[in-house]
Amino acid sequence: FTLVHGVLSPLQYPEPDRLVGIYETLSILKDSSNPRLAAKWNKLPVSYQNLLDLRERNDVFSGLAGNSTTLTITLTGRSKPERMFAELVTANYFETLGIKPYRGRFFLAEEDRVPGANPVVVLGYAPWQRRFNASPEIVGRTIEINSLAYTVVGVAPEGFKGLDPVFGPDVWIPSAMIEAVAMGKDRNALNDRAALRFHAVGRLRQERTIEQAKSNLSAIAAQLA
Repeated sequence: FTLVHGVLSPLQYPEPDRLVGIYETLSILKDSSNPRLAAKWNKLPVSYQNLLDLRERNDVFSGLAGNSTTLTITLTGRSKPERMFAELVTANYFETLGIKPYRGRFFLAEEDRVPGANPVVVLGYAPWQRRFNASPEIVGRTIEINSLAYTVVGVAPEGFKGLDPVFGPDVWIPSAMIEAVAMGKDRNALNDRAALRFHAVGRLRQERTIEQAKSNLSAIAAQLA
């Protein structure tokens, strides 16, 4: 029931019909005569560098944000290390979705600019309840993730899972902290335009349509290509 309910239920955000998923396409294969091959390459995640360009150049979205695929991290500094799941997000991720924190705040723009400079974290509501005993003093507290100290700046609202209707992360971390939590080549994903590691979501301006968004983004994509 949880799986079916999660997949079929609409996103519980303000004006969810104005939220738009944005994908990259490998143009050399998108028109392939093989439908399975074309489908495979027709909805790819976006690279961080392309995400920034789309955000700066578009004129159809009031906000354009990104989140990484789910990463496995370790909560350290306790008697027994615990596995947790995290998403790296751009600072405007929560604002674009239109949600408010349950406690504290979400990320500031300056906390997502300098790589590795701002180890801050937003906790999910359930992990805050379960692993931190719903401590009212959680905001401002320091926790260790992968043996690095992070300051908790906020707690997400109850039930918030991000854009995955079934499985959500335990914590959210600014994308600029990628080197501290990612593995292998993914640690350089902020600089590698070929590293398709982020899911992008935009919120349409009131006066814009989905067709206008497609046209605008296609024009920007042609410039980037």
